[in-house]
Amino acid sequence: MSVSWDPYYQKVAQQPHRINVEKALQFHTLAEKIAVDAGCGTGRDSNFLLAQGFRVHAFDNNSDAIKTCETRFSEQSNFSISQACFSDFDYPKCTLFIASASLFFCPKAHFENVWN
Repeated sequence: MSVSWDPYYQKVAQQPHRINVEKALQFHTLAEKIAVDAGCGTGRDSNFLLAQGFRVHAFDNNSDAIKTCETRFSEQSNFSISQACFSDFDYPKCTLFIASASLFFCPKAHFENVWN
């Protein structure tokens, strides 16, 4: 039985970014602004990063999250979204990596490889 996350995503879609992402930017001193938003959900952190001038590569394993982000960021040329899990995402070079409330979804067998 498949569970739809869409009702949850619709509820939280307009919530503000997580404060830890804002705090992380205080330490981001590189000129290049490329972020990976792992397990992006509705894209609330991606939205903040885009507003800060980042190119954002986001992924989520859930098709409802993908649909939500495709609609939300359809006009954003600096945003790309992939349906993937931690173990099969093709990680681009980035200067900021965020996995807010999602890293625990990474299978233990793949954690070390993902971490590196």
